[in-house]
Amino acid sequence: MADIYTNAELAHYMQRDLTGMNADTIVLHRSLITEKIRLEVGPARFDALADLAGFRPVALEVASRMYPNPGRYRQVGAITYAAETIGPPKLTEDEKREVRQAAGMSSAFSVTPDPS
Repeated sequence: MADIYTNAELAHYMQRDLTGMNADTIVLHRSLITEKIRLEVGPARFDALADLAGFRPVALEVASRMYPNPGRYRQVGAITYAAETIGPPKLTEDEKREVRQAAGMSSAFSVTPDPS
């Protein structure tokens, strides 16, 4: 299976040099992100796709949230967290919609449960 993004694309997207980062961690993050997107659109549909470029914008955005910035912090929305540990990739509702559209899954509407 082809990678959704390359290390060079990630470095350009994040506007930083990744050479000081652990190569195994970069590979693991890309694998986790790819699997998260694969599960969102369905394994059979994802595996049948010849071109994964439609997922690249979301994958790069998710990846950028997984890496600390040079100050060793990461930011999610308006909240900045210390980056001692970085959890698994999470897709926002908008990102889920984007990957479903990239996979050719149309939706007339979506229902989001009320959290209360």
